[in-house]
Amino acid sequence: MRGLAAMVRDLAARTPGSRERSADMWRALAICLVVFGHWFVVVVTYRDGRLSGYNALDVLSWMDPVTWLFQVMPIFFLVGGYAGGASMASHRASGGDGIGWVLRRTDRLLRPTTALFLVLPLTSLVIVAAGVNTELVGHAAWLASIPLWFLLAYLVLVVLTP
Repeated sequence: MRGLAAMVRDLAARTPGSRERSADMWRALAICLVVFGHWFVVVVTYRDGRLSGYNALDVLSWMDPVTWLFQVMPIFFLVGGYAGGASMASHRASGGDGIGWVLRRTDRLLRPTTALFLVLPLTSLVIVAAGVNTELVGHAAWLASIPLWFLLAYLVLVVLTP
């Protein structure tokens, strides 16, 4: 962990003083809560040689009010909007235009997504060729792609920012 702490300190030292660090903290917190929230509700089972799973909230309905603690997507979008506005202002101050900013921003979002869309099917094919149940692999690939719903909404906001 000492290496991680040193990395974070170095990153903080390189961050311009004009950057709103609390916005970065809120964005990181929102992302972590989304990930942990999804991990906490998934129950993976292995019975009779079959891997399966279910949503724990289907069984533990008394936990429904607790899920309100994990409703962080509004925070993510609010902070993302703030960051987008600040980035747009900086881009315009350096002589850039709205189209250039949108193209740069969408490239930063879509490049890793494109990699996922290439790696996921290729990995699935390799796993199926290795003898893993096709239905199981298809289900796993679908589950891996579900969180991308928010990317479309975020891209719409990015395009509307200028």
